[in-house]
Amino acid sequence: MPASRPLRRARAAFAPAFTMVEVIAVLLLLGILAAVAASSMNDGDDRTLPYEFSVLKTHIRFAQAQAMGLNTPYGIRCQDGAYWLFTGTATGTSVRLPGQEADTVTLASSVAPAAFTLAFNGRGQAFSSAVYTDAGRLAADFAVTLTHEGQSQSFTVTAHTGYIP
Repeated sequence: MPASRPLRRARAAFAPAFTMVEVIAVLLLLGILAAVAASSMNDGDDRTLPYEFSVLKTHIRFAQAQAMGLNTPYGIRCQDGAYWLFTGTATGTSVRLPGQEADTVTLASSVAPAAFTLAFNGRGQAFSSAVYTDAGRLAADFAVTLTHEGQSQSFTVTAHTGYIP
């Protein structure tokens, strides 16, 4: 009997390939990149009511924080679909808001707020004009409302304290 030789396994000819985990990982990364690319292509014309509402509310809070932090009157003046930050009694002179490219923030064309002036003194108290006397102080809560395509959102500035929920 001939000497036994170990049986050789037949080698399967495997071509290099990707595993299922690698394919899924690549597809997941491509999906994330596509979502980021699609959101960054936004040209700003399709801003929504919640976006405009949130930005305006944040800017009004910023005006109050600046007034309290610097003990200098600051306010927001809104007119003709745009608004700007002002300091002191000069409501026509705008100061650039953080994160903005211009001194005036223009709202989306279909978002229409009523014209208003909302100012704060160094203690954060709210005024309906840049006259920081008892005559200019908010006598009642002040509602800021934005309307877009039949929908509206509003928030209230509390009289006397200037609290913005």
